[in-house]
Amino acid sequence: DGDNKDKTSYVGLTVSMNGMPINNKVIFEDGNVKYHTENSKIIKVVFEKEYRLTRGLTVKIEQKESSFPTKGDKVINAKPIFPAPDGRYRIKGALRWLKIKDNFIV
Repeated sequence: DGDNKDKTSYVGLTVSMNGMPINNKVIFEDGNVKYHTENSKIIKVVFEKEYRLTRGLTVKIEQKESSFPTKGDKVINAKPIFPAPDGRYRIKGALRWLKIKDNFIV
């Protein structure tokens, strides 16, 4: 996903769909990149990533950076229970931790 980071440079570009303006939409690319548009301009690029955590929790996070979740990123799904319980979780297979509160990374 190294090339995904470059996609954030698209913010501010004007876009259309079949030559028509786009009003406040989310457009997906490659299944994990979301482009948020407003008045036919890209206003935000986010990356959807899924992580297996300790205590049997799997979360899908809408994150600003392609490589790792950062403070303020949103948990948009969790299994086996959603919303994700508040707490500190270790990412399986990594030495990194996530702290979740009210479905946001804090």
